[in-house]
Amino acid sequence: ARSWHSAAGLAGRMQSGRSTGNRGVRRAAAAASYGGAHVLTASLAFSDSDAERNWVAEQFRGAYILHLLYSSSLLIMFAAGALLDAEGFRFASLTLGPCFAGVIVIRVGLHHSADECWAQRVGTRLMCAVDASIWVMSAWVFHQRPIRAPVLILGMYSIAMVLYPIILMIRTFSHAQRSAVVAIAVAATTASPVWVEGMTQVEFIATNLSALLTGTCFAYLLEKLKRENEQMHVADLNKSRESAAADSHLNHVLKNKIILIDHWIELTRKDIARRSPSGAAPAAAEGTAD
Repeated sequence: ARSWHSAAGLAGRMQSGRSTGNRGVRRAAAAASYGGAHVLTASLAFSDSDAERNWVAEQFRGAYILHLLYSSSLLIMFAAGALLDAEGFRFASLTLGPCFAGVIVIRVGLHHSADECWAQRVGTRLMCAVDASIWVMSAWVFHQRPIRAPVLILGMYSIAMVLYPIILMIRTFSHAQRSAVVAIAVAATTASPVWVEGMTQVEFIATNLSALLTGTCFAYLLEKLKRENEQMHVADLNKSRESAAADSHLNHVLKNKIILIDHWIELTRKDIARRSPSGAAPAAAEGTAD
């Protein structure tokens, strides 16, 4: 009777463990579905502010080399204009070139900050202010004296205009910062007189604004792709984490089952030993002696 009750209790506990294990698997499957922390909003930002802040800080630090390359390429462009001794362009180079040198110094200093979120927040604000100042200064410089640069300089400038919105994205500028800087860039480009040989004002403005618009489209697509890739990456991490938790829970359940089975086997063995003739003989001998 004791063995039967033990077996019945063991079966009940095994069934309870099986139900618990199934619930754990279902809970893990539900939790592995993509959570709200990395859901994209209409502005491409993650809905969770902490996730957004950590992601942009990581992106800002990871783009350090690209930041330096872009600012250095602009320095090279102005240096080329000065070396080619284009009419009036040396004045523009000497006026605007140090601004890009300042951007490089700021970026190098921020890269050595231990607080990545602080570096990203301060860095984007400083570079946004510097960029806005550069655009205003460029419009002023081009109005100060007639400038006639060769087409080579226009080609380099147009490439920089295409890359500029992408660089703003890589710098992790907020949408408000990007909108403000791009609006100032459009106003400065429109207000600046033509400074390229053989081009009319309309052609000059159309060329630069087309380059800026092209870069804006590329920047949007690249940011969307990067953030969607981050979504999939986090989803895979969540699934792996929840799968590991589910496996751990099932292993715990199986371990309990094995312990219960061993206990049941031990009880059954003792019960069989007690009921066997070899176990009953000593009891009969004791009755005869009495």
